[in-house]
Amino acid sequence: MTLKNWQITIEKSFDKGKLVSDIILNTKLYKPQTRPDIISRSRLIDKLNDGLAQNLTLISAPAGFGKTTLVCEWLEQLSYPSTWISLDQEDNELFRFITYFLKGLQRFFPEFNDSIEDIFYSQQTPPVEIVIDKILQKVTAFPQRIIYVLDDFHVIKNQDVQEFLLYLIQYSLNSSLKSTQAQGIHFVLVSRLDPIFPLSRWRLNKQICDIRSDDLRFSYEETGQFLNQRTKIDFSPEQINAFESRTEGWIAGLQLASFSIQGFSPSKLNQFIRNFTGNNRYIADYLIEEVLEQQTQEIKDFLLQSAILERMNAQLCDALLNRTGSQAILEKLDHSNLFLVSLDDQRGWYRYHQLFSDLLKYRLSIFSSVSIPELHNRAANWLEQNDFLEESLKHWLLAENYAAASELIEKTAADLMSKSKFLLLRSLLDRFPEKAFKEWPWLCIYRAWVNFILQPEVVEVWVEKTNAILSETNLRLNEKQHAELLGNLHSVKAICSARHGDFEESFENARIALAYLEPQNYKVRGLALYAQATAQALKGDDLLSALETCHEAEKILNLGRNYAGQVDALSLSGEISQMLGELNQAAALYKEAIDHSYNKEDDVFFSAAMSYTGLGEVLYEWNQLDQALLLLIKGCELGEQWGISQWISSFCSLTMVYLGMGDLKSAIDVMQQYEQRSTGRSILLVSQSKEVACKIRLLNAIGDFASIEKIIDKRKLHEIRQPNVVQEIEWAALVLFYYSQRKWHDVIRISEQLLQAMVRGKRYGRWIKIAAMCSVAYKMTGNTDSAFSLLMELLPRAKSEGYLRTFVDLGEPMMELLVEYSHLYKASTDLNYVNQILSLLIGQKPTDSAYQFKPTNLSYDYKNTEIRLFDALSEHELKVLRFISLGFSNRDIAEELGVSINTVKTHCANIYGKLGVHNRVLAANRAKLIGILAS
Repeated sequence: MTLKNWQITIEKSFDKGKLVSDIILNTKLYKPQTRPDIISRSRLIDKLNDGLAQNLTLISAPAGFGKTTLVCEWLEQLSYPSTWISLDQEDNELFRFITYFLKGLQRFFPEFNDSIEDIFYSQQTPPVEIVIDKILQKVTAFPQRIIYVLDDFHVIKNQDVQEFLLYLIQYSLNSSLKSTQAQGIHFVLVSRLDPIFPLSRWRLNKQICDIRSDDLRFSYEETGQFLNQRTKIDFSPEQINAFESRTEGWIAGLQLASFSIQGFSPSKLNQFIRNFTGNNRYIADYLIEEVLEQQTQEIKDFLLQSAILERMNAQLCDALLNRTGSQAILEKLDHSNLFLVSLDDQRGWYRYHQLFSDLLKYRLSIFSSVSIPELHNRAANWLEQNDFLEESLKHWLLAENYAAASELIEKTAADLMSKSKFLLLRSLLDRFPEKAFKEWPWLCIYRAWVNFILQPEVVEVWVEKTNAILSETNLRLNEKQHAELLGNLHSVKAICSARHGDFEESFENARIALAYLEPQNYKVRGLALYAQATAQALKGDDLLSALETCHEAEKILNLGRNYAGQVDALSLSGEISQMLGELNQAAALYKEAIDHSYNKEDDVFFSAAMSYTGLGEVLYEWNQLDQALLLLIKGCELGEQWGISQWISSFCSLTMVYLGMGDLKSAIDVMQQYEQRSTGRSILLVSQSKEVACKIRLLNAIGDFASIEKIIDKRKLHEIRQPNVVQEIEWAALVLFYYSQRKWHDVIRISEQLLQAMVRGKRYGRWIKIAAMCSVAYKMTGNTDSAFSLLMELLPRAKSEGYLRTFVDLGEPMMELLVEYSHLYKASTDLNYVNQILSLLIGQKPTDSAYQFKPTNLSYDYKNTEIRLFDALSEHELKVLRFISLGFSNRDIAEELGVSINTVKTHCANIYGKLGVHNRVLAANRAKLIGILAS
C-alpha cells in the first residue's frame, strides 16, 4: 500500500466528531513498572545492548515467557531515551496507530502535536507521505537513538497498520545505511508471533536482533533463584532440576507452580513435583484462556488430536487426522509461537511444550470426537510404514493392539539384533504386558536372546518360559513356525551351555538347532555354528577345528547380514588365534571385527568390546602401551553396555595391563569400579576364571598374600589333576604369583603340568608365557641345561609373533637369564631379538641395529584411527566440541552456529556418549587426550 492509500484509509476511518483526547489514553503510553524481586536477565540485557547496532529488535515467544518484563528491565538500565505503546485488539485502525506513534514521539518533539492536527483535523489535509517523511527526517536528525517499544504487536492484524510500520522500519534501516552514527528510531517489537515482515532478509543482512523462546527460558540457576525467592522454600538441586525440566524454562509455568505450592510440607511438595503437569488448575486455566480459547475450532481439533504424538510432521498429522493440509497448520502454529518446539533446522518435525501437551491430552480424554485407541492405531500404522519402529510400537501398545505390536517385533527383531541394537530391542520388549508373552512365543525367544547379551544370569528363566509355551497345544503355529522357534531356542541354549562350561550340552543343542532351522536362515544358523565354535574353543583340545568352525560361522552370518553376529565370530577367531600364539593373525582379525562393528548410522556394536580388548592385549604384548590403553579403555566402555561377561574380561585385562606397567593406583581404581558395578550379579564360569586370575595378580601387587591363599584354597588350585582350559588362566596367575615370591619349585611343579597340556591343545599363546617363567625357575634352581633348552624352544616361536612384554614383565631374573644366554649363544639367530628385550628390561630404547618386530599381516595405522576408536564425531558435533573447549555456553554456541539451543543440547549429548563422558570438562579433556582437539 502506498502513502496515498493510507490517506484515503485514514479519512474513511476517522470520525471527525471524536476528540483525539478520547482516543489516546495515557495508559497506552505507560511503560509497566518492574517488580522489586525481578530475576535479572543480564545475559539477555547484554544481547539487547549489542542489538542496538541494528535498527530493529524482535522479541517473539509464546505467552508467559517474560518478554515485557525483560524489556522493562532493559530500559531501566539504558541511557537512551525510550517510548512505549501497549497495543490491544482495538488498535487495528491505521489512524489510531499513527496517532499513537506520533504521541509516543511527542515527549522528544513537542511540535509533533501540530503534525497530528495536520493529519487528522485540518480542513485541508496535506498528503500523509509529506507529513510522515518530515517527521522521520526530524527523528533521524535527533542527536540520540530513540528506543521505540511496541508491546503485544501480535494483536495487530490490520494490513494497513502492518505496512505503515514496515515503512517506518524500512525508512530507519535505509537511514542507518547512510549514516555512521546511531541515530533515528530503534524499534522493539514484543510479540507472540512473528510479523509478516522480510525477517529472513534482515537477518541475513544483520539488521535485526532476534530473541526467541529458547533465549527467554529460565536456566537452572534462574529457576532456582525464582522459586526460592517467590516461595521462601529451600529447594534441593533435584527439585529445581525437576521444575526446570517440566516447565522447560517457561516462566509463567514456574510462576503458576509457585502459587500452587505456598505453604506445602516437604512430602506434599515432593508429591506435587512428581505429579506436576499441564492439568494443574492454574496452568490449565492460563493455557485455556490465553491460548486454546483464542483458536478456531479447526485448530483446536488439530491440537487435541495431535497431542498423542511425541513428535510430528505434516505427513504424520495428515494420516492421524484423516485430512490434508497439515503442513499449513503446523507452519501457522509455528509462526504463532503456539507452544510448538521445532526439532530440526528444516522445521519439518515438531513437538509441543510439555505442559501444553499435558493439557491437550487431558482435554482430549474429555472432549475427543474420535476414539483415542483409533488415533493411536492410525499413528502406529503410519510410523511403522515409515520405519519409525520404536514410536510405532509405543502407539500399537497404547491402543492395546498386541497382535500388531507382536507382529512388528517378529518382523524387525532379528534385524535389530544383527545390528547390535540389543538395548533398543530390550526397551521395546519391556513395553509389553506379561500376558502378551504367553500368547506370542516369539516375544519370549527374543527376550532370551537379549538377556543372553545384556543379562545372561536370567536367560534360563526365559528359555524355560519359551519351553513351557511351546509345549502348549493351543498355539496357533504351523509346522514351519514351530521349527523356527525351536531352532532359535536351541541356539540360545547352545551358547549358554558353552559359556557355562557344559561343552557336550552345547554341541548337542547346536546340532538340534541346525536340524530345525531352514537352510536359508543364515542369521540364526550362523549363531548355532558360533555356539559350536565357542564350545570347541573353551574345551581347548582342538583349537584348529574351533577356528575353522568360527570362520564358517562368520561367512554364514555375513550372508544373513547378521553383522553383530559376524563381529562376534571375528572376535572369537581373534581370541582363538591369540590362544594359538598367532598374534599377527589375532590382531588382523580383531582389526577386521572393529572395522565391521560400525553400522551405517556409525554406531559401534557393543560386541566389539571383545575385539577392542583383545587387540589391546596384543598391542600391550608388542609394547605399544599408549595405544593398548586406549583400546582397553574403549573395550571397558563397550563391555559395560554389552553384558557382564565381556565387562569382566575388559576390566580385568585393563587392570592387568596397568599392573604390568607398574601403575598400581590405576589398577586398583579400575578394579574398584568393576566391583562396584558387579556386586550382586552372577558370573558365568568362563568369566569367573579371568576374575580370579586378575584378583590374584592385584592382591600380589598390594602384598595381601593371605587373601591369595584363601583364593587358592577356595578354587582348589594347589594341585592340577585335570588341566582345564578355562581354569588354566587361574593357574597361570598362580605361577606368576609364585614367580614373584621366588618360589621356584612351585613355579616348576605347576608349569610342567600346564606346559604338557598346552602343547597337546596347541595353546602356544599361553605356553609362551608359562615357558618363560619356567625357564627362569629352572635357572634359579640350578638346572641350567633345562633352562636354556626351554629358552631355545621358546625364543623362535615368541620372536615370530613379536612377544615382548611376556619377558619384560618378568624383570631382573629374566634379564639375568637372557644376559647369560646372549654370552653363551653369540651365534644364535635370535640374538638381536634377545638384545631388544634386554634393552627394554634395562629401560633403554632399542638401538637401530637391534631386532625390530613388524606385524606382517597387519596394515593398521592406530594413530590415525584414534578418533574412530571413540565413535567418529559428525562435522556439527566437532564444531560444538570446539566451542565447548573454548568455554562457550550452549546458548552462545547456538548463536554462533545459527541453530536452536535444543539442537546444541542434542549435539552435546551425542558427544558425551561417543567420548564416554558425562560433562563438558571431561569431553574437552578426552578430546585433547585422543587428538581430536589440539592440547
